[in-house]
Amino acid sequence: MAKVVAVKIGPEGIAMVGQFQNTVAIFSMLGTGAINMGVVKYLSQNLNNKEQQKKILNNVFLIVIVSSLTISTVVMLASTRLSALLTHLMVLHF
Repeated sequence: MAKVVAVKIGPEGIAMVGQFQNTVAIFSMLGTGAINMGVVKYLSQNLNNKEQQKKILNNVFLIVIVSSLTISTVVMLASTRLSALLTHLMVLHF
């Protein structure tokens, strides 16, 4: 399957697909506030303190909601510009 796609879109297309995947990964990380490791650390430090764990999880939820909404709004509002930047104004011919 990968070979068929590579032959069809060529090296430039494969590079664009890779760039798109990296950009999606960056926006996904930003959308979660990049706090995954910190959450695990602080929850494990407070194993016996349920009240502190509840506070941590409430803050995590708030951070994820705010960052997700912010990143989603920015991506939607700037979608045309982001698309042009990502593709470097290249047009693929299939």
